[in-house]
Amino acid sequence: MRTVLGILISSIFAFSATATSFVHGPYSGAPSEDSVTISWRSSASLPAWIEYSRLSDYESFRTFTGLLEIPRSESDVPETVHAILDNLDPDTEYVYRIVLDTTESEFVSSLGRFVTEPPPGEIIEFAILADSQWQWEGDNRLESVGDAIAVDETPFDFVLHAGDIVSPFTAKVFANIT
Repeated sequence: MRTVLGILISSIFAFSATATSFVHGPYSGAPSEDSVTISWRSSASLPAWIEYSRLSDYESFRTFTGLLEIPRSESDVPETVHAILDNLDPDTEYVYRIVLDTTESEFVSSLGRFVTEPPPGEIIEFAILADSQWQWEGDNRLESVGDAIAVDETPFDFVLHAGDIVSPFTAKVFANIT
């Protein structure tokens, strides 16, 4: 079964008691037949590493088979990190997690998933969403759509949101905030 790639990026992470946290991500993107980009931004510029494995290996052995080390940025200002995992198998589901190396301890993200691109000629299925607008009250429409896609018996290979997440009223309200 395929995993939805990049769907309405909303992840929940279990944070430690330190001041370190993920500001954005981690999330996967730009999958190819043998690579994927893992991106994140943390609240501090820290060295990190990505632990990853084929899902089937992880489920069998509960261990990661791959490791990619990310050195600390030369800048003290936190930047978004874009790390490429390569030499992956095509059309394969993987799991990964990011480990931030703080001076006191390690800060670990929750488990993420991605699927590498299928071989040329294989059919892919995807959905396109747009014009979802911002809402102030009621059920969260984006969450409802994400939940429906997540439990679909024939899941999409990816979901593309074409924009217009905010309404003109919301954009005006946020534009006036200083």
